[in-house]
Amino acid sequence: RWTKPFLLGAQDDLPDPPDEWRRITSKEETTVQDGIYYNPATGQISKFSETAAAITIQRNIRLCRDRDIFGPVPKYSVLAKALRFQKRAFDARRCLKEKRPVHRDLTGSPPVPDAPSLPDLINIALYAHCIELDRDEANFWYKKALECWADHPLVMRAHGLFLLATVPGGEETKEAFGDGVKDEPSAARSGRGEEDRDEKEARRRSKALSLLARADILDPDLRTFQDAHAYFFEWAAAYVNRYEPDASLNCALVYDHVRPLREEGSAEDQNRHRQKIINLGRAGRWYQRAALYASSLSSASAKISQDEHVQERSSAESEDRPSKDEVNESRRMLILSHRDAFHRRFAFLEDI
Repeated sequence: RWTKPFLLGAQDDLPDPPDEWRRITSKEETTVQDGIYYNPATGQISKFSETAAAITIQRNIRLCRDRDIFGPVPKYSVLAKALRFQKRAFDARRCLKEKRPVHRDLTGSPPVPDAPSLPDLINIALYAHCIELDRDEANFWYKKALECWADHPLVMRAHGLFLLATVPGGEETKEAFGDGVKDEPSAARSGRGEEDRDEKEARRRSKALSLLARADILDPDLRTFQDAHAYFFEWAAAYVNRYEPDASLNCALVYDHVRPLREEGSAEDQNRHRQKIINLGRAGRWYQRAALYASSLSSASAKISQDEHVQERSSAESEDRPSKDEVNESRRMLILSHRDAFHRRFAFLEDI
């Protein structure tokens, strides 16, 4: 942008110079691929063409828009720590499946022949839950962790979030649930099979909310959950599985159902309400992002050619398993149910 030099004075009758840019190149190799652009009337020089400038502006706008969701760009120390957590989980799972002792760190310490520790089992479960998005594998390792550490707040909180991600959203909140409270199924179902399914989902949702409520009592400061939140849930949704709807749903459930994380260096009660509103806003954006990605998956699967579609359905029916279309549609409906339930519970956020 050109502004009139100060030495020209306050003369308003001087017309603005023409906004004409010319491209110049030298015979030698330049560091700028598109050459250099200059305005002979003003003497300005720029390395951006109109296309390159537009792309740069769009990229910066997207970064500013996503920074509130994904957070700032991680430092190298955070990157190294996240990868170290995930590598330890991967190595521990391989050792346990091969029935070999688990090494506690990467410094060549002697193996421990005893039973796997809590960090081993919960890291493996979180790795399968958030990074690999394998529900069967995560459920297997969560059960193993619950067998030994059923009352640990990290195990209860992670398992509660896992259970919530497998059932449709409801109007209940964890504050309404205590120990062993069961949710009553809704009345007047069409068919016994649908009633049994809804009753099972209500029990799973009730168990999940009860686990989260108990974890809040045992660990109100989220000290045991901060690493899991940063290096598994947020890391998977922001970087590893950025375009997977299940990863976005996991992160949305954290901001929706886990008590607000306190800001570093702030008073205990001063920013509690403010941080809660911020986290609820992030939860709404993560829900919206998960619904968008789930809809795009359903649209992509609908564009499969007719031959591939028929072949896939025939193979799925022969193996007695749901087709890819049915799986994507069920994922989309589950995510939409969570998003709609959140909007009904926190409709006041639309006015903020």
